[in-house]
Amino acid sequence: MRVLLEHFNYKEQATIRRNIVFSIWIVFGALIPFWYLSTIVYRADLPFDKIRQLQNNLVFELKIQTNLTLDLGFNDRLRLKTGDDGDYRLFTTCGTKNSARFVGRDIYIEKSDCSSEFVESGVLTSLFYNEHLELQKIASKQTQNQDRDSMRKLKFDDRYEIAFHLMVGDPQDGFVSWDIQETINTRLTPFLNKLWNVTHFSLRHRQQYYSHLQVQPKQEQDGFILTPKDLSLFINSEEWNLASVVKKDTPIHFLLYVPVQSQSPLLIVDSGGKSTTNAFLVPRWGGIVIQNRQGDLHLDPTALHPIMERFIEQLRLLLGIKPLELRNIHRLMPDLQIDIVQDPVGLSDFELDRLIRSKILSNYEATIQVLVSLANLLQSQTTIEVRDHIQDIVNESLLSLEQCEQAVKQGQWMEASLFCRTAITLAEQAFYDPTMVSMLYFPGT
Repeated sequence: MRVLLEHFNYKEQATIRRNIVFSIWIVFGALIPFWYLSTIVYRADLPFDKIRQLQNNLVFELKIQTNLTLDLGFNDRLRLKTGDDGDYRLFTTCGTKNSARFVGRDIYIEKSDCSSEFVESGVLTSLFYNEHLELQKIASKQTQNQDRDSMRKLKFDDRYEIAFHLMVGDPQDGFVSWDIQETINTRLTPFLNKLWNVTHFSLRHRQQYYSHLQVQPKQEQDGFILTPKDLSLFINSEEWNLASVVKKDTPIHFLLYVPVQSQSPLLIVDSGGKSTTNAFLVPRWGGIVIQNRQGDLHLDPTALHPIMERFIEQLRLLLGIKPLELRNIHRLMPDLQIDIVQDPVGLSDFELDRLIRSKILSNYEATIQVLVSLANLLQSQTTIEVRDHIQDIVNESLLSLEQCEQAVKQGQWMEASLFCRTAITLAEQAFYDPTMVSMLYFPGT
């Protein structure tokens, strides 16, 4: 048998192998950039240095200018400059007594000693003392857990949804109805309109039947008693449908509860005895008023007026609106007579101004805290994507902060309030943006 051996060309085979290896490198060289671009985490540049500078050099001067020139008071009209949004006007006159009367932003002082400025200085110092303490506490970031007002106050939001609920225990006990819309228009709307520069509100109302309690009131001679311990379990969240329709707005609930006939009259009793209002506040949630009845019940605007007054009082507490008071004034001047004329809307100009200045400072501080938290998060988690719109939102928030600070320096409280509201809204929008939250929960993807 003869074996035929073909000539094997080693040079040709080496060329083929080199071509194959070269082709593989070409493929890898072409694919690597595509792979890199498809796996890289895009991160738009954020002004971290500017945010850190705000954190380290936080000096926010909130002044209430009081440029006074007293001419020893003979019906002199004096101005306490507060900016373009309004002046505190001080009128002084000589008389036989020491008195101070507050009407809107006007202060009328009568003093028995015309050669002394003690009454004017004492009234003004006492007027702004409580506000000074409150602003100082906000600026120093003191813990609020021990502050009763802060524990019941709602977190600030640019929009709230106020929901009125008529909760009827048993409709078989009699017909129940209310003219809530007319009462809202005549009594509540003017109050909310005055807060337009602080925050915005939407309103809704509804009626629900078979709203049974999940606590059993104790029966006594005067009726059925609810103690403070019972009030903590009053809301039957399992059966009462109180869910908000508008998910973005912070809800505030006000309940008018009509108990079943077998548990009437239903009364609230605390350590001080029977409640005169038969109402109570639920911190950071809303308020409740209990309305007893015998048979059918129709609440017209006249009958609803005192109930709406209770709801407005509760709303003031939830929003952190504090009444006008002169701290320790009677220690300085025991004989001073004070007359504070109540605003028919339920919110005086002094109270509104103090609320606006408080919200300006708290929103300014909160904005910086949110932006610093965002910076810490993004600098520690390098796998979180930062898109261009996040960069735009953060820059707009910082710009609104600068505009807020400039407006404060010029005494333009309304404009400053608007700018600071915009700043905190944008900062939270950037922090909770869905494009970053998903990467926060899955940082390795």
